[in-house]
Amino acid sequence: MRFERFQRKQHHHGKNIIAVEYDRLTTRLSISCNGDKLLSKYIFLPYMTTSIVLAGERFSVRIFWFILWGAKLIDEKGCLVIDELLPERRRKSIGHCCYLGLITSIKLALVYIASTQ
Repeated sequence: MRFERFQRKQHHHGKNIIAVEYDRLTTRLSISCNGDKLLSKYIFLPYMTTSIVLAGERFSVRIFWFILWGAKLIDEKGCLVIDELLPERRRKSIGHCCYLGLITSIKLALVYIASTQ
């Protein structure tokens, strides 16, 4: 398994191609539409909401990364446009949580077994 610094994904919305890029070392999230950069921000807080203008329409980007990663694109009416901007990042965060839960339960079981003997 190789470390990848950048995680990228392209989405299609109408005639527009939305490119999302996340730098894992600097925590910079970049969103561009047809080559024009719309957003480039560092993500330090576990929850961030920011607005962008895409083809004359206003959208909001909601990012939550505290335990599980989640990044969504929502239009100004509140309808979900893109469910997950970086699905690979979400899958990896779910895998890490499952691994953490499994290891924690094994440790607790071993402590319980050792204390009952």
